[in-house]
Amino acid sequence: MPISKPRLCAEPGVFCGVTSTRYSDGSYAQDNPDWHEGDAEWKAVRIAAFLNENGVSPASICDVGCGTGGVLAALSPRFPSARIVGYELSPQASQLARRLHPDVDVRQEDVFLSAEHFELAMLIDVFEHVEDYIGFLRRAKFVGDKLLCHIPLDMNALTVAREHRVRAKREDVGHLHYFSKWTALETLKDAGFDIVDTRYTWMGIDIPETSIKQRMIQTAMRLGRRVSPDTTARVLGGASLLVLASPTD
Repeated sequence: MPISKPRLCAEPGVFCGVTSTRYSDGSYAQDNPDWHEGDAEWKAVRIAAFLNENGVSPASICDVGCGTGGVLAALSPRFPSARIVGYELSPQASQLARRLHPDVDVRQEDVFLSAEHFELAMLIDVFEHVEDYIGFLRRAKFVGDKLLCHIPLDMNALTVAREHRVRAKREDVGHLHYFSKWTALETLKDAGFDIVDTRYTWMGIDIPETSIKQRMIQTAMRLGRRVSPDTTARVLGGASLLVLASPTD
């Protein structure tokens, strides 16, 4: 029996903890006109494999902050019997979702004000954008029986050493918080989740680079991943973290 959600958000259409207007006034859309739609299939393949490895075949899936709904569209044929719903605060992203994926149920409203409950809630590259990210995660406990997160691991030696990369994460894609594997997992624990499983994803390796310098870094990442994925993620970066978690009682 799902726990009743606390009614903590005063304004419909605004997710708790997200106070920046850049996601609703068109600023983010101007900097990221495709809302990362090109990454959706890549993410969905890895999410589906991760869920299958953990024996999770949810009857209902919610993607909070779903952008264009591309991840849900790519997951739909992989979980054909599941009820799939996306929640997105941005009018620009919601409009793009309706155009690109008309068969996906994307709602421009606050999931925390919804009466719906899901077997799986997803936060795919989301809570690093949220000012009150721990409060946001605590409220997410009431959305699904399980939580799946995909978290960019921006806190690595190479990125920190090159300040322009940190600035780009903040200015271009709106990251307010920067995680390592350890801080990401401790954050979820602090918010009231038990960690079920984790898995690295490696967009920094999988997406080809054009410059010689970046190709050299990718080669080092590939070699390092074979020897020690944890050390490679901490030092060279290029990784994000998939986390499957359950709310604590």
